[in-house]
Amino acid sequence: MTTITGCRRKQRRRTTSGSESACIEFKYPQPEGRQHQLALVDVSISGLSFSFEDQLPGLESGTDLHDVLIRMGDCEIRGELVVMHVTPQGPDSWLCGALFYAAGDTDLLK
Repeated sequence: MTTITGCRRKQRRRTTSGSESACIEFKYPQPEGRQHQLALVDVSISGLSFSFEDQLPGLESGTDLHDVLIRMGDCEIRGELVVMHVTPQGPDSWLCGALFYAAGDTDLLK
């Protein structure tokens, strides 16, 4: 028998448009790793997802990333994130979903 479960997300997700430059930037491994600029796939009020092709060893559910910068057009939002999942999308690509915590009130309002 098939079990149907509801989606735990309460907020609507908004995909980033192809014409808008939307990315996420952070150093990995932290704190002194290489700077990565990765494609932002979608955002919601509490989280985001991004894709990457170069494997990031050790990036897994529960990983905290500090000093994260989200860029969407001219808007820049700083904060931290907690990885919720890293899902393979193909032989050499992954999708990472994460909770995002804005650095302060100004970033939260953006």
